[in-house]
Amino acid sequence: IFMLLLSCLAIYFFTQNKYLLSGLILAFGISLKVYPIFILFYFIYKRELKVMVWTGIFLVLVNSITILVFGADQAFAYYHHFYSQIASIPPTAHNKNQSFLAMLLRLFTSTGTGSIQINFMNLSAEVVKRINYVVIAVLFLYPAYMFRKKLVNKTGIEAILEYSILLSVIPILSPLAWKAYFIFQWFSYFTVFVLLFKVPNEMGKNKMQFLKVLFTLSILLNIFTTDGVVGMYFSQILQTLSCITIGTMLIVLIQIILYKNISKFDLTAIKYARFDGVDLIHNSNGAKKK
Repeated sequence: IFMLLLSCLAIYFFTQNKYLLSGLILAFGISLKVYPIFILFYFIYKRELKVMVWTGIFLVLVNSITILVFGADQAFAYYHHFYSQIASIPPTAHNKNQSFLAMLLRLFTSTGTGSIQINFMNLSAEVVKRINYVVIAVLFLYPAYMFRKKLVNKTGIEAILEYSILLSVIPILSPLAWKAYFIFQWFSYFTVFVLLFKVPNEMGKNKMQFLKVLFTLSILLNIFTTDGVVGMYFSQILQTLSCITIGTMLIVLIQIILYKNISKFDLTAIKYARFDGVDLIHNSNGAKKK
């Protein structure tokens, strides 16, 4: 939750053109836990130079604190130990790891999963890692093409969907993704729920029903496959089958479809305001709902 907060704050201050604060928070988050670095990759791809520069500056400053505390020799020894003994450890195929790479490892290698074996091939982990990079590159060709332009309106619905998709893919792109990482889906579920159930649109009844079914299925796969719902035994089996990974891929797919069809949504029908710290939704007919 703390990492999600830092990521959301970094994006929020970016939308407010407060690049120094955005860079500081993003650098702090990356230094604590590497996977928010995908947000920096997004800014690089969008050619947002100011936030890129501030993030780079604060990454150097934040990580230089260790030199002041431990001294240069000991600090670099710790960094070397982290890189060689922790960061360079081959990714695990254990069922609790729900990254996209872990799903491929369970399918294409005989590495232990901590549960049932589902592999139908016996490739090496290095080969599967290369397959992972190729598949991800191919899958992201279309989203990369859609997001190719710089943001004109950083708080518009297209931008919000881009941030939402970005947060969605962070857990599955990380080589190691425990279930707790998927708290990053909260933003996506909220955004998709509002668009599917609260905003009038002209997408057609059949297409909307299809998206709602995918949305429900994503929730079932992501949330209701945990041990707190189905028990430890079945949870391990369902996680070995990469249910959380697949559920995340579904919510990403839904958002891409919504992004492509966003012009069919009547965004003027709902306006947001604040009154005494309470969010109000103003319907087009003037009625208010808390």
